[in-house]
Amino acid sequence: MTPPFDAEDLRLLDELQALYAAVEPVPAELVACAQFAVDVESTDFGIARIEDSAPLQGAGARGTTGTQITFDCGPELAVMVQIQVRDDGDVRIDGWLTPPGDQQVELRTEAGTTAVEVSPEGRFAVDHARRGLVQFVVRAAGTTVVTPAIVV
Repeated sequence: MTPPFDAEDLRLLDELQALYAAVEPVPAELVACAQFAVDVESTDFGIARIEDSAPLQGAGARGTTGTQITFDCGPELAVMVQIQVRDDGDVRIDGWLTPPGDQQVELRTEAGTTAVEVSPEGRFAVDHARRGLVQFVVRAAGTTVVTPAIVV
């Protein structure tokens, strides 16, 4: 039986690898982003998906620009967040859970996890989040849902 690759095949593959590394290198933060996204303490959770996102122009009373993202967490829950960069470089996150109820929200960052207070109407806010990767963990009605990691 002949090996699947001979020396010439391996040389060509090395050249292709070098070409792709030069023309379109793998982003340096890709591995860290992937590890962050799947490194959740619990293994029993649902995964939300981004349903919609749109830039905000002159949004709200602050008159700043930002982004609005809606996460579909299944038939029973949706999470909408508005992300606005503050003048000091931090980020303000305003969020709403639908339907409102007895829910808990955690903000995961590269620095750790922070519990976020949720009002009975399903509203929550983080006034000073650091720029970088974030992820929301929502616990409602005995289930846990994790949003995709996003860069703010």
